[in-house]
Amino acid sequence: AAGSTVTAAGTTNVDLTTVGTSTATVVGGKSVNVTAVTGATRVTGAAITDVTINAGGVVTTVDNLGGALGATTSTGTTLKTVTLNGMAGAAATISGAAVDTINLNNQTTALATTVTNATSTALTINATNAGVAAVAFTPVAGVTFAAGTAATSVTVNSLGVANNIQVGGGAVTALNLNGSANLTLTNQTVAAAATITSTGAGNRTLSTTLATDTKYVGSTGADSVSFAATTVASSLGGGDDVATITAAITGA
Repeated sequence: AAGSTVTAAGTTNVDLTTVGTSTATVVGGKSVNVTAVTGATRVTGAAITDVTINAGGVVTTVDNLGGALGATTSTGTTLKTVTLNGMAGAAATISGAAVDTINLNNQTTALATTVTNATSTALTINATNAGVAAVAFTPVAGVTFAAGTAATSVTVNSLGVANNIQVGGGAVTALNLNGSANLTLTNQTVAAAATITSTGAGNRTLSTTLATDTKYVGSTGADSVSFAATTVASSLGGGDDVATITAAITGA
């Protein structure tokens, strides 16, 4: 369809494909799959449970509506998982009070993903070759994630060959880096006294110097971490690690 709007009952699965710069709009539905080349993509509904966007262009908006009339933005509790595959656009906004999993696959261009969720305390990001070029897997700048305001725990599962992303959340006290693929965090935004923990065999590179009260716990991979005037004890684990000290250390 060229420039399509599909309206569906909350019990109906929807599969929509648009062409060129056409806008893809889905209102309602349950499990929603949209393929859009370069046009905008918008999915809204009070009963959507999972949404997959393939090559969505320009701006992608997914909004799980809630409230008594099922029309209040960001407050629905049915949407759990959103999958973004090779997005062409530069921004994706995912809204809902129960969103807890974002899958980002084969993202070779800049994409800012923002989760609007004032309720859920945990977010899992499954990144597969995100923020890297196809084939060569060299870094691509601008792939970012912003967690919801209530998220105190964010887990990044680094899958595929390599991932190069930015992760942040003002309330995050536990940032967990899992998976066997190498992971570079171009920046990390966490709350005061946060702990960043790496598990799995993948290498971890943190490009931004840690705050003085942020603790890092490494694993078996090669960790590269910069510390300022840290006041907490950190451990890089058992890999071939590099610790860069940018100021006097006052902690243990």
